[in-house]
Amino acid sequence: MKAHLNHVPLELDVRKREEQVLRDRANELQRKVEELLTAKKTSEERTRQEAEAFKKRVAELQRKVEELLTAKKTSEERARQEKNRTEALKERVTELEWDVRIAKSYTSELEVALAHEKRQRVDLKALLDTRAAELKEAQAYLSKADDFSDDTVRCLLEHINSQAFQLSTTIAEHFQGSYGTQTNTVIGKEAVARLERSKIMSPRLPRILYSVDHKGDSTVAQIALQAVLVAVLYRLADPWRSGVEKQGAFLHSVYEEMSKREPQSILGKWRTMTLGNMYTLRVDLEKDIGVVVGKSVAHISNVLLACRVGSSPEATRETVQAQYGTALKELMSQAFDLGRTIGERVLSRDLRVNAVWPATPFAAATMEDDGSNPRKPSVGGPVLCTMHLGLIWSERAANATTSPSAEDAIREVILVKPKVVLESTINDLLRGFKQLEPLVEAGTFGGPQHFFALHLTLADDSPQNTLRRSRARLRSGLSARCPHQRSGLEPCKSNWTRRCPEAKRNTKSSQRCWTRRRLN
Repeated sequence: MKAHLNHVPLELDVRKREEQVLRDRANELQRKVEELLTAKKTSEERTRQEAEAFKKRVAELQRKVEELLTAKKTSEERARQEKNRTEALKERVTELEWDVRIAKSYTSELEVALAHEKRQRVDLKALLDTRAAELKEAQAYLSKADDFSDDTVRCLLEHINSQAFQLSTTIAEHFQGSYGTQTNTVIGKEAVARLERSKIMSPRLPRILYSVDHKGDSTVAQIALQAVLVAVLYRLADPWRSGVEKQGAFLHSVYEEMSKREPQSILGKWRTMTLGNMYTLRVDLEKDIGVVVGKSVAHISNVLLACRVGSSPEATRETVQAQYGTALKELMSQAFDLGRTIGERVLSRDLRVNAVWPATPFAAATMEDDGSNPRKPSVGGPVLCTMHLGLIWSERAANATTSPSAEDAIREVILVKPKVVLESTINDLLRGFKQLEPLVEAGTFGGPQHFFALHLTLADDSPQNTLRRSRARLRSGLSARCPHQRSGLEPCKSNWTRRCPEAKRNTKSSQRCWTRRRLN
């Protein structure tokens, strides 16, 4: 019992301690709860503050977004207005540019018209001044004798014609051994084409040179060479053409108009003064003569190449230049001096050199057939080329009327008839030549130019040549078929009234198709 009583206080102490522990733990828990509540309140307060701050931030951002949207709308409206204004300005600029273009065009037309009027006034004033000075000084020339007589001028011209004949004969005989030795046919054909383009001679003559053999006889080659020289000499001996080209043509037209109205004394003085001063415009006469000699060498070389000489074009030109350049220069200088003589040193009348153009009908009154028999009259026909230059004397009659159309105003006398070679003469010569290939003639059919083959006539009435002429007429376009079928090109199915696919693109559908046949 006593032991039991001793044990009871111990239990009470334990309980007290446990209760104290429990109270302490409760106090600790209460303190922690209070801390948690305090922390909760603090967190809630912080969250509330952050939420309020976020709301304020969102409100601020919304306000800024609204301001940006408003500014965007304002900017878009302003941009639209600026775009409209820019478009309006562009339209205005286009209108102003068009107005400026029109104004410039109108200004240019006015400037051209003004310059034209100024030139006309200057030319008219110069012409009037010259005419006035000539009228004042014309009396001094009425009693002045000519420096050269007609016989002297005639002798000078005949000497030049003789020199041209001798030089052409020398050149033709010098190359006679090499005629027909050229194996490259392209060189000869190109030379023929160059001679045709130069228009220095009849287009038939280069083709004759290429189609026959000149080894045994250089007559045809000599005729062609002399025709080339005469054509160049004719230009040099014409005082209005051998000077300054543009001024000479204009002044010559003025002189021709004056010759219809003015007396011969004034005409002669005006001509001599004008030509004398026009020649002073030449910078280097030797250089100009050298240019003419160079062109003459080129034409002579083309004639020789058309005769199928065996050398190249460059070698042929070098040979001609080396062998005959000095003689050509001397001959050209003589022709130039003759032009100045008849232009500047003859006052009482007009003297001019004369030549006959190819295809001109022969007239015995104004020309002389160089190949005819002196005992037989010339058979006539078209002219092939001029071999010797002629000389014409003319003056204005003293009692002539002032009308430009008066028939008795100008009197002309032929002092020297130009010598020509006729087509019939060359045809007679060709009968004695060996034909290398059919002669190709140039012709025109239905507007555009084309070329057709035509054989030489060896016997006028032979059946063989009758058949050849018939075939030539068929090939020349007398049939209704397209010329491409006879040109060696791809045949064309079109007729003359439809457009040929081989023709040029700018050919109208109603125009006949055409082609150029190349030399074979």
